[in-house]
Amino acid sequence: MSNKDVRVEEDTLGPVEIPAKALWGPQTERSRNNFPTGQFMPLPIIKALLQIKKAAAQANAEEGALSRIKVI
Repeated sequence: MSNKDVRVEEDTLGPVEIPAKALWGPQTERSRNNFPTGQFMPLPIIKALLQIKKAAAQANAEEGALSRIKVI
């Protein structure tokens, strides 16, 4: 991109180039660069997220914050 096609904004991580017409800021641009949309998430990541969700549901069920039926 040429200089007039982008603007430079800063966040806590430093400067980042953003398309000039974009309606978002530096944090969103970093996310767009780090996590491209339209691609499948790797299976190990999905499995890890499922383990986390299951553990949270079990902990909430033990504390009475979630019915046992929803956990199973």
